[in-house]
Amino acid sequence: LKKGDILDKTKLEAGFGKIHDLYYNDGYIFNTFDSQKHVNKQTDSISYTMKIVERGRAHIENIIIKGNTKTKPFVIRREIPLQVGDIFSKDKVVQGLRNLYNTQYFSSVTPQTEPGSVPGLMNLIFNVEEAKTTNLNFGFSVSGAQTGFPILGFLKLSDNNFLGLGENVNVQTQLSPTQQSLNFGFQENWLFGHRWSNAINLTAAHYLQTNQPQDI
Repeated sequence: LKKGDILDKTKLEAGFGKIHDLYYNDGYIFNTFDSQKHVNKQTDSISYTMKIVERGRAHIENIIIKGNTKTKPFVIRREIPLQVGDIFSKDKVVQGLRNLYNTQYFSSVTPQTEPGSVPGLMNLIFNVEEAKTTNLNFGFSVSGAQTGFPILGFLKLSDNNFLGLGENVNVQTQLSPTQQSLNFGFQENWLFGHRWSNAINLTAAHYLQTNQPQDI
């Protein structure tokens, strides 16, 4: 908004928010902001004054993970683009939130900040609530075969956060009197400390032929 514009409270608050973000994204989270409104009834106008008290940048003293019971802390920390000693950045905290939600390991992630042990330091806290990552499916299917046992049973177990290590593991088996199969899959989403995926799949199967050719 500029001088002479019609007042739009939504745009005004958005503008104040951008000023806050300008500082927070560069580590100035200890600043204080005070906006004051001045009404001039004679001219039907409103003026705003924003007072900013600037303080030093905030450096991260600790990154604390709370609420995880299965997921290992290092699996969470590697998704956060900040480390101890870095200057705080709101944009990087938001990126960390996106990364954690994209893993599908958590139903809720809430960041929190608190003062550190000395002025200029702060603690960055991530409160997480873990989601269900293990699935078990089983059942059977009936075929229209004229001979043999027409029912095929199956069992599938999958976990996209195996042992809390952020690895995908799935095991699937199919069983009937004429065929048996077992499939094992494994995927590592971080390889050598980088966001590189690597996967393997192993399958073993056995089939029994019921129609054998006869000698003449």
